[in-house]
Parts: sequence; C-alpha cells; structure tokens
Amino acid sequence: MIYLKNYILIFFLVTFVSPSYNNHYQNTITNYESIIHHINYKYQNKYGVKFIRFDKLPINYNQNNFLDAIHLNEIGSKKFSVILAKSLNESVFEEKLY
Repeated sequence: MIYLKNYILIFFLVTFVSPSYNNHYQNTITNYESIIHHINYKYQNKYGVKFIRFDKLPINYNQNNFLDAIHLNEIGSKKFSVILAKSLNESVFEEKLY
C-alpha cells in the first residue's frame, strides 16, 4: 500500500493543441521549442517539478479529435484521458512513494 501523507506532487503540463493552434504556434512563435526547453529546465531540473508534454501527441494532429480550435470532443477527450492517467500514474509511481 502507498501512503501519501503530507506528500504533494507538482506537475507542469504542456497541454494538447488542435491542428490549427499547432500550426499557429509553429508559424508565429519561432522559439517555441526553446521556450519549452527553458520551462523544463527551470521547473523540472532546478525545482524538481515534473514536466509532462502533451503538445506533441498524435491526437493533436487529427482535427477529428477536436470540437473546435481549443476543445477536445468526446472521442478526443476519451483518448486524452487514457494518456493523462497513464502519464500521471507513471510519474507518481516513479517517485516510489512507499
């Protein structure tokens, strides 16, 4: 059994993006990857905050997973829920909290 008494995990999530936003980021923010890298370094490496990226998932490149430019539809949200649960589960158990 895992006891989490007085133990808080902090995560920094880079969330999913629709194909239209993904194109916008790539075309407008020329240093997008360096910004992400800086955030990763500052918060994960320096402060120990877990950094999880969801902006490069395959579901991001299929408009059929999105209701509009920023919201997942039912199909996309089910796919993302599985991915999110798996990622958080792996991150929590990576900490060996027992």
